[in-house]
Amino acid sequence: MNAAMNYNALISAGAGLLGVVVGGVLTAYSQWRDRLNERYRDQLQNFYSPILGLREEIKVKSRFRVRLQEITEEKWQQNVRTATEKDCADYARVIEYGNEQLKKELIPTYEEIAKLFKERMYLAEPSTRDHYSKLIDFMEIWRLFLANSLSYAVANEIVHSEKDLYPFYEDVEKNFVRLQKKLSGRGAF
Repeated sequence: MNAAMNYNALISAGAGLLGVVVGGVLTAYSQWRDRLNERYRDQLQNFYSPILGLREEIKVKSRFRVRLQEITEEKWQQNVRTATEKDCADYARVIEYGNEQLKKELIPTYEEIAKLFKERMYLAEPSTRDHYSKLIDFMEIWRLFLANSLSYAVANEIVHSEKDLYPFYEDVEKNFVRLQKKLSGRGAF
């Protein structure tokens, strides 16, 4: 009977110890998952979301600016023979508005993206960090051009297009969606 009591005590102690180990493992896993989710939230709130918002602002303003210039160009071509001085001035104002918007709104928005990237690079996924140099190249060409430090001849030789940044934008959006899914539980553990 004494052996049976020792055996029962041993089983009870083993079960208790197993419970503590399992509880500890589950707690550790839960804490690890919470820290990971906090990292995802931090990446979303402080990196991907602001960059995506700034990108959308650029896209909307650029799309409108291009559409306005296309319409203006079309109207100019239709009326070039009969255009008055006032018409010429009106067309020139549309072009001037586009140029001013580029200088005062769009380029500063790109600068803000570059600043966010530089200051919060630790939040960027490796796939996003791969695009940093393209963004800086894009900005540097605009800086030179707007500072009148780049001749038109040289500017025409440099391949410079916002299309070079499309893979960056796609990566930002892909990571934004992925992180949202992880936090919503659809991509969770």
